[in-house]
Amino acid sequence: MAETLDSFEKQRQQWISDISHELGTPLSVLRGEIEAMQDGIRQPNPERFESLHAEVLHLARIVDDLKLLSRAEAGQLNLCKVELDPVKLLQQTLEQFTDRLEERGISIQNLLPEQSVKSAMVDPDRLRQVFVNLLENVARYVNDSGILTVRSFCDPDSLTLILEDSGQGVPDEALSNLFDRFYRTDLSRNRETGGNGLGLAICKNLIEAHGGSIHAESVEPHGLRIVITIKTVADTKQ
Repeated sequence: MAETLDSFEKQRQQWISDISHELGTPLSVLRGEIEAMQDGIRQPNPERFESLHAEVLHLARIVDDLKLLSRAEAGQLNLCKVELDPVKLLQQTLEQFTDRLEERGISIQNLLPEQSVKSAMVDPDRLRQVFVNLLENVARYVNDSGILTVRSFCDPDSLTLILEDSGQGVPDEALSNLFDRFYRTDLSRNRETGGNGLGLAICKNLIEAHGGSIHAESVEPHGLRIVITIKTVADTKQ
């Protein structure tokens, strides 16, 4: 019991430390810019206001993600489930990202079936959020001339969605931590490219809230494969 409480306290302290760090960086930028303009060191102009606005949006995204993650981890996330084809939703989300990925020099190998195969009871907004987070990671971390392969396959009572990229990948020893909140690999430490360290944790919690699973695998010679499994209608209606 004592060991459990001690572990919980350490996790709580780490959680607070991580939040302070994530909020502290954009707040420091905002404070520095505003004070510089107040002191006359920098003159206000549209470019600086645009930069400040970007930092405010970054802060708002962190706060929104923290609230969502907190509700999901507490089992208090309300899902508005409807019956739909997850493959079709992934297809639509992928189409919205096509221009952005191609601008980054990333080729898309879309192997998803054109016709609907399986349907599931899911919250379309939350499931789309999972797809958006995953595709944003591809846009951030896969280099020019990279390839994103998207495919699916069916089992009797489930649907599996796979997003596989040819980026630098993740070390095998880091795979088990990849979906931890605030976890970053060395590749994502640059603030210009790195996210806030919450995207994959949110993906995990949202998929598990649907009764599904998500995990990552290394791809040889390099790359990352994300595998999502979702229960299909016949199973979820039992």
